[in-house]
Parts: sequence; structure tokens; C-alpha cells
Amino acid sequence: MPFQQYSNDLDKLLSNLENQKFKNFELILVSDSEIILQNQPTFKYKLLVCSELPSKKRNLAASICKGNYLSFIDDDAYPDDSWLLNASELINKKKYLCFGGPGLLPKGSNFFEKSVQCYFENKLFNSFSERYSIEKPMSVNEWPTMNFFIDKNIFLEIGKFNENFWPGEDSDLCIRLKLSNIDIYYDPNIIVFHRPRANLIKLSRQIFRYGLHRAYLIKKNINYTDLVFLMPIFNLTIALFLLYLSLTVNKLFILVYVFLALSVSLISFLKLYKKNKSYNIFNYISSILILIFVHFSYSLGMVKGFFTISKKSKKNR
Repeated sequence: MPFQQYSNDLDKLLSNLENQKFKNFELILVSDSEIILQNQPTFKYKLLVCSELPSKKRNLAASICKGNYLSFIDDDAYPDDSWLLNASELINKKKYLCFGGPGLLPKGSNFFEKSVQCYFENKLFNSFSERYSIEKPMSVNEWPTMNFFIDKNIFLEIGKFNENFWPGEDSDLCIRLKLSNIDIYYDPNIIVFHRPRANLIKLSRQIFRYGLHRAYLIKKNINYTDLVFLMPIFNLTIALFLLYLSLTVNKLFILVYVFLALSVSLISFLKLYKKNKSYNIFNYISSILILIFVHFSYSLGMVKGFFTISKKSKKNR
């Protein structure tokens, strides 16, 4: 697991790994600098030092691990107690080569974190809601490294992570997997708990980078482009066009747009509330504002990515 420095999140991760029902695993931690763990784990682990991008850190860990399967998790996530047990059962029964599960919101999350997760879980707002909620098992095109399992031999054969790419190195890997006819699966029982960014500025920066690197991926793999990744730009363009019409032609356009938006929003909230009653109407209203910022940041990132040349990413988050 790659990380920059010691944190409470790392303590939480180590604590939950101690409680795993499946015990036959090793953890490889890759930090920017030498650290001393405050609570020494009882399970097998190694601590490496590498101050490069997370993609290179993961490759380094994968190159020395002894197991047949690799499991990746983020430094701000921690697993359910049955995470590895359920994964081992999938490997033995389903023979999956590559799979992942959702990153659910931890208990005790604050209002902003709930509002962001409310946006992520909303199927009408986010085309990848299964990444953040419990859904039926399914085949997927991509899966993020916050909760990702892959056969080690396949990982090495496919070329590992692009070490000059972050974020989006997981998307790049998944594109190569799909081009090699290797299926990727989602299973709701492979659970980790994962916090979103702490505030709107950090979230917008993260989403901007996603848009930037998605544009690089589209230019690199133009024949393997899912149009769903262009939806934020499409939605933002429609909204701006209707606003233009309302200001220059007739204000009726904006009234129609607002009416439709509110109607769809109400329906989507009722569906989301039926599924997850931990969100209230204020979380939902905030999630609509977050949607605007997310789509705007993502679209700006994509526009920049389409008109610039991909270069080695910076390490800061």
C-alpha cells in the first residue's frame, strides 16, 4: 500500500487488518520516508521507502510479494473484517482473475463527507455508483485501486501500472486488461470503508486531475473510449446553452430546465433515501451543489487534457 507519511488512517488500516478473518496474507507498505509503526502488526509485513508516484510504489510492492494474488487499497481506506476472506472465496469458487468491491462511507463521517458520498451513490448523478454502494454482482470495465484484486501473473504480463501516470493509473491498467479480453468483476461483499476528500477545494482538485488524465487516456486509446466519461462535459454544455437561451431569447427556457432538474432530483432523492436512510434532505441538496463543482472541475480538466501533452504527474494530492 502506498502512502506519504504516518497518519491515523494508517493506524485504522493496520487495526482492521489485524482483525481479518483470513490470516494468510502479507502487507507491503511503501512510504516516502522511513517511519516507525507505533503498534507493531502481528501479521507478516514489509516496509519499503520510495518517494515516487503511487503507481511506482505499487509496482515495487508487487515485484517482491510472494502471493499469487495482489490486493490494492488506498491509505485513506480500511477493510471490512471479511474483506480478504470473501476475496479468497471468490478466487476459489469463481476463479476471477480481477475484481473489486465498493468503498463505503465510514461511520461517524461528517456532513460534508455524507453529502459527497450522497452524490457518489446517486445513480442519476454518477454513472459509477456501484463503486460507492452495495449493488448486485456485475462485470465492469474499470475498477479503482482503493479496493482492487488481481492475479499476480496477469498483472505482470499486462505490464503493471504506468509509473508516470497518476491518478488514472488504475484506469490505464484496466483498459489494457479489457483489450486483452480479461474480465473485471464487481462483488458487493468485497468491502472497504473509504473517506472522500475533506473539503470542496480538495475534492475539486482531485476531480480536475481525474478529468485531465481521462483526456490523456482517451487520446491514447481512442478506439476504447466509453462515452459515459464525456457526460459531465455534455451536461455542463447543455446547462450553459439553456442559460444562454434564457438570457438572450426567453426566460422560459431556464424555467423549464429548473422544473425538469427539480423533478429529476426529487425522484432520485426518494430512490436514494429508500436505499440508504443515513442521508437527509440537506445532504441531498448539498450533493446537487457538489455535482455542479464536480462536473465543472472535471470538464476543465478534460479540456486541458485534450489540448496538452501528457507528462509525469506530480506527487502532491
